[in-house]
Amino acid sequence: MKKFLLTVAGTNMAILARAPRDEAKQASLGGVVLMTAGLAALSSAFAMHMALHASLPVSIAVGLLWGVAIGNLDRWLITATPRQSTVMQNIRMAAPRLLLALVIGMVVSTPLTLQIFDKEIEAELTVMKLEEQAAFEERINTDPRYRDIPKQRARIAELKQFIAQGGAADAVLSHPEVKEISQELSSVEKALTRAEQAVICEREGTCGSGRMGAGPASAEKETVRDRLLDQREQLRAALEAKKAEVRSSADASLQKARLNAQTELESLTATVQRSQAARDSESANNAAAVNDGDGLLARLKALHRIGEDDTTLLLAHLALFLFFTSIECLPILVKLMLALGKPSLYEQLMAMADEEQYERARLEAHAAQRTREMETETALDSLESRLRSQAEAETEAARMISEAQRDLAEQAIADWKARQRKLIEEDLEAFVWTSQRDLQSMDDHRPGSAAPAHATADTTVDDRFAASV
Repeated sequence: MKKFLLTVAGTNMAILARAPRDEAKQASLGGVVLMTAGLAALSSAFAMHMALHASLPVSIAVGLLWGVAIGNLDRWLITATPRQSTVMQNIRMAAPRLLLALVIGMVVSTPLTLQIFDKEIEAELTVMKLEEQAAFEERINTDPRYRDIPKQRARIAELKQFIAQGGAADAVLSHPEVKEISQELSSVEKALTRAEQAVICEREGTCGSGRMGAGPASAEKETVRDRLLDQREQLRAALEAKKAEVRSSADASLQKARLNAQTELESLTATVQRSQAARDSESANNAAAVNDGDGLLARLKALHRIGEDDTTLLLAHLALFLFFTSIECLPILVKLMLALGKPSLYEQLMAMADEEQYERARLEAHAAQRTREMETETALDSLESRLRSQAEAETEAARMISEAQRDLAEQAIADWKARQRKLIEEDLEAFVWTSQRDLQSMDDHRPGSAAPAHATADTTVDDRFAASV
């Protein structure tokens, strides 16, 4: 276990073997790193379970990976913070690493704090969900796309009732002419009732003339009664005829009205179905969002709301948050405190080993540089030797070419001299003419001279040789 803790702390085992008293200190430093890694693993597992509703095995696996990552990062923080020569240099060295550890601590401590206040947060989340659902219902009820659905449903019910029951009877009875005849018929029937009562009364002698039996007075009242009877029959016939007429017209109008009502019903039903489907979809999406709205951000918001109403819980939350954050910052804090104290034997030996390693690396680099310089000098000497040999060879070749040209020139002059001597002996005038021509050819071949007008293609080889000489 001690060896594992020393490995976690990034301890050099070979150096530590020469300073056995520092084993406990280095093992404790490894324990601090291991503790922060375990706390980070636990926090990550809680976060995965709360935020993503991951299963227990997945949450544990992710938590372990996160713990290893945080442990490795803390191990780097303490191994990458060497002791400096002064206190301020140690503080400046540790400041950015401490800031990084503080950020990591805040991230790690948040899920742990939320888990501790889980019951209070769950209760507040329920209230928040109900508030969100109520706000959604209020908003969707006033939405221009859906607020007319109740009116449209009422209209659909009216249309269905109209199509099912119809309105022919009502239309006939409410027709003005039918109502007029009905009223007149009602008046005649009332008058007829009174006339019949008058006839009966007259015959019984209880009213009118006061004489019982049929008489002139009774006959007169019977005449009135009969006239009313005839009038009633006529009105009944007229009423039935008018009803038949109005009913026929109303049936045609009703049929047309039913067709229009059916068309309106189908269109309105389709509109309501589309609107209701869209509303149901939005409601389902909102319900799903509300049910799933219990992640880290929602829990932080719920905890903040609780803290606004409960000062004690707010102080407890702050204390726990700072506690867990300080634990995550503990490795770099311990490293800083060790750096501010007297150097231990292990640290002195580490510094000496670093200096020795640095000096060895510097000497090896110097030796390698010297080797490269010697190789460069050797290559330059070899190149200079090759260039010198090449120059000597080129000089010797030029000398040989010059000697060969001189021998050829001497031989050519000797041959020319022999020919000239022979020419003098044989023909002196030809010699003189040839000499003049050679002089003229020499002038023509000087640089900048113009070509002679009498130059021909049959110039002899001797002439060209003389001109060149």
